[in-house]
Amino acid sequence: MKDTADNHSLLTNFYKSPAPSVSLSPTIMEKLTILTDAAKYDVACTSSGVDRGGDGTGIGNAKSCGICHTFAADGRCVSLLKILFTNECIFNCSYCQNNCTNDIPRATFTPEEICTLTIEFYRRNYIEGLFLSSGIIESPTYTMGLIYEAIYKLRTFYRFQGYIHVKTIPGADPVLIEKTGFKALYFEEELETLYFTSVQKILEHIKLTGVQTSTNCLWTRSKFEAFKEEYLKHFSDNNGVELTYHPQYFILAKA
Repeated sequence: MKDTADNHSLLTNFYKSPAPSVSLSPTIMEKLTILTDAAKYDVACTSSGVDRGGDGTGIGNAKSCGICHTFAADGRCVSLLKILFTNECIFNCSYCQNNCTNDIPRATFTPEEICTLTIEFYRRNYIEGLFLSSGIIESPTYTMGLIYEAIYKLRTFYRFQGYIHVKTIPGADPVLIEKTGFKALYFEEELETLYFTSVQKILEHIKLTGVQTSTNCLWTRSKFEAFKEEYLKHFSDNNGVELTYHPQYFILAKA
């Protein structure tokens, strides 16, 4: 995907002027409902990831999806539209809510829809920027290409100069990662396995790492016992009960 006028000639006629004010179609609204909810599982240094309602004695609350908050370089707290490009995924990572075997509603935005949502939310003063992550469809490079296209349109055709937080897709072509706004100086990935004496110890460890998510499941003692039994059946051996990490290390420079 080359960053030239020729490559984007089909888009130029449509995007050569600022985005018109439009009403969101039901299709986009349905996608927005699914993909803001799915984004709450994407851990980040923002206020999302946990529901915390007010107790009636003060002001404010936190919601686990939709609009999240982070801090700009100048210390201001800014609101971001936190969404996934898609919650479809070709992988079956057991720790991920959006893995390919989970029976959940699926949706995928188009780059144009990402732009429409960002601009319309910004014009209404709901947000000051965009937080964009994604599952993986077809391949990491294909997915990164769609994300790049959305960011390119926002910056170039819509002339959006607000804050954008975009997650890179591991395994994608470094050229696309650089075009999206980062120059990859170094990349390394590992597969690590930790062993624990029980499933309970694993859950305690995960809680201490700060990783939090929310679920509509109501846990009972019987459900928890069934979960532990299933986990032990698939993820235990003579060394103990295992928890697998797949850390990825990037050193990126702003392109």
